[in-house]
Amino acid sequence: MSNALDPEVLRGFLEEARSYLPGMDRCLASLRAIPGDQKAAEELHRLSHCVSGASRVIGMSELGEAARVVETLLDPVVLDEQPLDPAALEPMSAGVRRMAQLLADIPEPEAPVELPEPRFDRIPADLLAGFLEEADEHLQSTGIQFRDLSSRTSDRGPVLREIRRSIHTIKGAAAMVGLETFSRLAHRMEDLLDLLYEGRLEYSPDRHELLVATYDTLSDLVRQKGRVGPLSHQIRELLQVFDLAVADLEEPSGMEAEPAAAFPMEPAPVPIPEAETADSSRMVRAPLERLDDLVRLVGELFVNRSGFERHLASYAREVEELNLSLQRIRRLTAQFDSEHLELPSGNRLAAPSDKGDSAPEFDALEFDRYTQLHLLSRELTETTSDLATATSQLKQLIGSFDSYVSMQGRLTSEVQDKLVRLRMVPLNLLANRLHRTVRVASQKSGKLAELEVEGMTAELDKSVVEQLAAPLDHLLRNAVDHGIELPEVRRAAGKPEQGRVRLRATQEGTEVVIRLSDDGAGVDPEKIRETAASHGFLTESEAAQATRQQLFSLIFEPGFSTSATVSEISGRGVGLDVVKSAVEALKGSVTLESPVGSGATFTVRMPTTLAITKVLFVEDQQETYALPLAAISQVARLEPSQLEYVSHKPVVRLGSSLLPLLYLSEALNLPRAEAGPSPRQPLLVLRSGNEEFALAVDHISGAREVMVKPLAGIMRRSASIGGATLTGDGNVVLILNPVALSPGFQQTQKVRAGAARAVAVQRRPLNVLIVDDSLSVRRVVANLVKNNGWTPLQAKDGLEALEMLQHIDHKPDVILMDIEMPRMDGFELTATLRSQADYRKTPIVMLTSRAGEKHRTKALSLGATHYLVKPYQEEMLLSILRNSADGGSNTTRVA
Repeated sequence: MSNALDPEVLRGFLEEARSYLPGMDRCLASLRAIPGDQKAAEELHRLSHCVSGASRVIGMSELGEAARVVETLLDPVVLDEQPLDPAALEPMSAGVRRMAQLLADIPEPEAPVELPEPRFDRIPADLLAGFLEEADEHLQSTGIQFRDLSSRTSDRGPVLREIRRSIHTIKGAAAMVGLETFSRLAHRMEDLLDLLYEGRLEYSPDRHELLVATYDTLSDLVRQKGRVGPLSHQIRELLQVFDLAVADLEEPSGMEAEPAAAFPMEPAPVPIPEAETADSSRMVRAPLERLDDLVRLVGELFVNRSGFERHLASYAREVEELNLSLQRIRRLTAQFDSEHLELPSGNRLAAPSDKGDSAPEFDALEFDRYTQLHLLSRELTETTSDLATATSQLKQLIGSFDSYVSMQGRLTSEVQDKLVRLRMVPLNLLANRLHRTVRVASQKSGKLAELEVEGMTAELDKSVVEQLAAPLDHLLRNAVDHGIELPEVRRAAGKPEQGRVRLRATQEGTEVVIRLSDDGAGVDPEKIRETAASHGFLTESEAAQATRQQLFSLIFEPGFSTSATVSEISGRGVGLDVVKSAVEALKGSVTLESPVGSGATFTVRMPTTLAITKVLFVEDQQETYALPLAAISQVARLEPSQLEYVSHKPVVRLGSSLLPLLYLSEALNLPRAEAGPSPRQPLLVLRSGNEEFALAVDHISGAREVMVKPLAGIMRRSASIGGATLTGDGNVVLILNPVALSPGFQQTQKVRAGAARAVAVQRRPLNVLIVDDSLSVRRVVANLVKNNGWTPLQAKDGLEALEMLQHIDHKPDVILMDIEMPRMDGFELTATLRSQADYRKTPIVMLTSRAGEKHRTKALSLGATHYLVKPYQEEMLLSILRNSADGGSNTTRVA
């Protein structure tokens, strides 16, 4: 059980247990008067059983033992229907008096400190947003200073001073905005920083942990936009610890008075130069949604520009056709003049005129005579000249249009680049959160680990960074919990007691590559092979033939884990499939490498932006597709001499490299008309992580920047399709995912097809029905279930549980029940459920204080899946619930 007991749960337990005492006294009085009063004996047995079970769950073993004495004395009377021994009345009375005394001695839990929620209806949205951004900036710098502070053994004053300044600013700003709880917690942290800086308190690891825990909680409050919500219990505990930390010192405890000036007085304000004021006033804060709108509009500009370029190309073709027609007219004009208007002697043709000869005294050699044919010839010549002039001007206009289109393209690209840059933020924004993840995981697992980060100045789209935080958290927790060994194990292996987790980010083209490694024991592929075969992810033959990379790919399958126990630290039994799903949703990829005994390295590749990208348009089987240009390392043509076969599979030799050859239609599982390659067929050399392969297409259309449109519906589930775009003529073109086209991915898909036969972890939260007559037990277990992200349903006995099951829409995944309950006990409820077809296979977990073999055997014979005795370990109960819901066959039936 957890050491920390919620005061609200304790208050409810005391109220419930004390309410049973009058009933116990009445039952004892009845038994003294009539020793054979069976109803009084059963009621006293039930009440003492409730107190015994609830006490064990709460962690009050002495009270539970006192109740257990009464319950045990009544077992023969209630369970075996034996007569009550009058000599047992005095020990039972003593047990009830002992319970009353112990309950009276338990102090009432203090009323919880009032932590009011902010009145957001009275806080202007822009004021709250400004505060949260300012607080986040201060906390980012404070996180760096805390790491500096932890590495120092002396001269901590300057660092404490800087931390105090940031916390002081946050405290004042939170109070002005109206976040009272936020300001109060920051105030207590500031008080402790003052005392440490003055030297009135000694700087110690415990106080450092208190400051760091408070810093973490303030960061959580910022992420929750000032809402206290589920952090209320954590904040109350911190305030109580602060009270204990300064209990022996006279320090102001109210929010009204400021603490004594522990730091030197600040100098008088210095007038700020006008230029500096002007620079700061030119800063503008805008919602991210507005940037999204601008990026979307720029993307539409790309589409419209593509359409304009298409129309301009069509216009240029028409002008070229006009030019060809002009040349034909010129040839016809010249032919007409030479053949019909000139005689072989060089004289012009003179036809008779109806109007008579205007110069009869001249012969044909002395005077040219013109007819209507001459006029038509001249008009034809002039028209040809005019067409030539118009064609020349149209060509000049095409050149001008082309220049303007090129200029518009450059300007649009520049606007797009600057807008994308506005959305880019460095990975360093996650540094404090990632350090915290490793720190908390180390504390919970009892291991020593530190995080080293490198290259965190690499930038990604802000939305990508925000959504990448959770997968990185999961990988870091996994590295600490499953990768780093315990200090004694590392010491025996000749390693430093403190493990090292390293996160390194690099920019590679249009991708940011994040490599997360640890120096732990690594991932054993043979253990993966064994687990895959034993849990049905692969058959025995498939497991034996699986390659190392195929085995590592199983790590990312739902429900796959080589860990023998479920850990709360690295996901509570949820595997790395959630990491893979989150990364792939961001159009990235994640792979695992683990040399034996040398730790594990996860490589995450992410595109720098999801909005606009450069693609290469290709055609295959009369369909047009787009491939990210960043994934293409080479374009070539397939020569017959380059084609070879290895194990009956085509490969192509390019230079000194021998690359697997895939046809695009086959990679997409589409029918292909031709069995082999065409002469000089275009080839694209694609890079997928560390793998290169050649992709054959029918035609290459050209490269272009496009706006990436997200997919919806069933198309989102296709691994081969990363998005879509619109061309200038309005056609939709699918953007393919090079990773899903690679041969390695195709082989992995076959392994995953086998893994689909295995029992997968349920993605939806579990519905857990809790059946217990003790309100305190139901509360404690329901809180545990709820904190694990599942849905608790509660019933006070077997009969109420059956009534509930008849009316609920979705049957529970697991039923958790006590044995001894009024109206219908756990044995009767189990037998009833097992007789119904709907609940014949529903897992049933018995949670009882009865540790005897007789009760255990009967429960299992009736169909209980597990038998767990109070008090229990939370991790064990969660593991049993999860494995039971998953139908795990490797779980034991006794606990």
